[in-house]
Amino acid sequence: MYTERPHGTPGASMRHRDTLLAYLELTKPKVVLLNLLVGLVSFILATPAPPLIPLCIFLVTGYLVAGGCGAINCWYDRDIDRLMTRTAERAIPREVLSPRQVLLFGSALLAAGLLAAALALSALTAVMMAAGAGTYIILYTIWLKRTSPLNVVLGGAAVCFAAFAGWTAAGAQFPTLTPVMIALLGFFWTPGHFWALATYRDDDYRRAHIPMLPARAGRHTTARAICTWNAATVGLTLLIPVLTTIDRLTLVVMVPAGLLLLYLSRGLLRSPSDGEAVRLFSFSIVYLMSVLLALLVLADGLPTL
Repeated sequence: MYTERPHGTPGASMRHRDTLLAYLELTKPKVVLLNLLVGLVSFILATPAPPLIPLCIFLVTGYLVAGGCGAINCWYDRDIDRLMTRTAERAIPREVLSPRQVLLFGSALLAAGLLAAALALSALTAVMMAAGAGTYIILYTIWLKRTSPLNVVLGGAAVCFAAFAGWTAAGAQFPTLTPVMIALLGFFWTPGHFWALATYRDDDYRRAHIPMLPARAGRHTTARAICTWNAATVGLTLLIPVLTTIDRLTLVVMVPAGLLLLYLSRGLLRSPSDGEAVRLFSFSIVYLMSVLLALLVLADGLPTL
């Protein structure tokens, strides 16, 4: 006969740890960190001597806002998350947390992040964060995800506001070409990246009746779209050091990384298999991080107090 362990026992400690991990996973740390890296690069490039304290505040508030969006996304998508292998282990499907707990948690993070950004950074930065949150929650999660194969294209605009928020948080003049180029890099990169994931998870999306492009149009059509978007991403990336004041030494990283991304995209077009899709999806993350880190390392200034 099962008897619940009293509080303070190893069993209770494990449950508390599982609950804390569930809350952390709701914030989608991997997704958030990529968005923060976009914002961080924009912040560092905004001024020759980036201020350290505002930078730290930006990173914390940015995580709160983006993490809150991730949790609200998990709350809204709880019905389809139960149907998909990729998401079946999230907190609500596993019944580790209730939908009410998840919604309150996400809303609290989002509100706290926006309020802190408005008070400690600037109203414009808070507006940019709010616009990104609205794009992700309302435009993507609530509207487009379940209605249109172009969901990740228009929903990908959310990452643009990470670049704008980073630039304005540094106190730089806005708008200018550099943050727009960084924002467009994230925007153009998103469809190819996510469609590669959706290609080898297309059965999940069909089961959940989500009109992701591979589930709606098939793998070959999706592979052609991925090639087009990835080629545009590489072309845009190579223009960044040409059209802005960013050091052209970044091309040493951007050119080979771009060629490899195109090579893997071509491989998926030739054979749109699970293996090719996984390889492209995995490298697309490496590609974006390589480009952003090249921009970050070769920035003119370092954070100062």
